[in-house]
Formats: sequence, C-alpha cells, structure tokens
Amino acid sequence: MYQSVLIRKVSTGSIFKLVFIGLSCSLPATFLLLTLLSSMGMGTVQINGSTSNNYLASPVTGLILALLLSVFVGALMSLGLWIYARFTTMRLDIQLAQQDGEGRTV
Repeated sequence: MYQSVLIRKVSTGSIFKLVFIGLSCSLPATFLLLTLLSSMGMGTVQINGSTSNNYLASPVTGLILALLLSVFVGALMSLGLWIYARFTTMRLDIQLAQQDGEGRTV
C-alpha cells in the first residue's frame, strides 16, 4: 500500500544513492548482453583493430560508466530539484517498510 507524502526537498545524498543504484543494476547487465551479442557476430566490438569479447570487462565497464553517469546525472538532478523546490512542493508515493518481531525488514 502506497502513501502520499508532501516534501519540500530531497537530500543530495539520497538523489545520488537512487541514481547510482538504478544505473549499477541496469548498465552492467546491458553491457554483458551486448558482449554476448557481439560474440555471436552481431555488431562486434573492435578495440585497436582487434575484436573484443571480454566477458569480465563488460560488467566492470558498466559499473564504471554507472559511477560516472551517477555523478553527472545526480548533480544535474540535485540542481533541478533544488530549483523546483523553490517554487512548489513535491508529492511522492512511497511504500513504507515493515519489520517483523525480530527487527528484520520484511
């Protein structure tokens, strides 16, 4: 069940965390898929004239790109949300976490 919350601003750290988690979950898998497709001859990646099918480097490259993109995208999102917060409040729909009897999140 979702609850609506009115907020004035979001902390910059939360924005960076959300952007990094989203990118680091999607980009390495995308890079691995593209590497698998290139190993079958679909758009083979060439580095310095030789083909590259390095399966280990593709997720690492995805993580590095996720880190770099999260810095730039997070900074721009922080700036945009800071400007937006000057004029109005935001409404977020959130689902609260519940804890069982032993304090673990369910």
